[in-house]
Amino acid sequence: MNIIRAVKTYLRSKFGGSDKSRWSSDDSLNPNWDERTIMLGRYIRPGDRVIEFGAGKMALRNVLPEGCTYLATDIVSREPGMLAVDLNQLPLPDLGKHDIAVFSGVFEYLTDVSAVLSVVGPMVNRIAASYMVFENKPDVVRRRANGCVNDYTEAGFIELFGPLGFSLTDKAQWKQQVLFYFEKKGS
Repeated sequence: MNIIRAVKTYLRSKFGGSDKSRWSSDDSLNPNWDERTIMLGRYIRPGDRVIEFGAGKMALRNVLPEGCTYLATDIVSREPGMLAVDLNQLPLPDLGKHDIAVFSGVFEYLTDVSAVLSVVGPMVNRIAASYMVFENKPDVVRRRANGCVNDYTEAGFIELFGPLGFSLTDKAQWKQQVLFYFEKKGS
């Protein structure tokens, strides 16, 4: 365990900010995470306008149903067409309207999840997201060493979406993480 990384993450959790130096390196992107992203992709419908936050190497782009449009964002732009968007630095640029937002391995690194949802919520009707719930990894020091800046329980994470009109309609397990699918009523 890297205690220095845990302390830096703890400070980020208190004062905000992103670990841009970590996420700027492609070496920080575990190829196994593509499986999680592809699982979240099952919630995308043909013809959807898709926005992905934390797109990494854009594995989602390769599994989109027919007729979808795709906007990839991440803390750094890794290739042409990907927008650099730091979710810990609000306000966000105008990203337009989309049918679904996908967050694969992102929420753990956000210092103010509610603020991000209040910005993203109005631009979409559905959200597919993964999250390492506290019940599955309760060791806070290890969470901080892994870069996690927040510690929501499953129920606490789900509660964040309610004030914006989202309801949980499906969930699944991926390793130690939970995959959540939220919809606004009538979508």
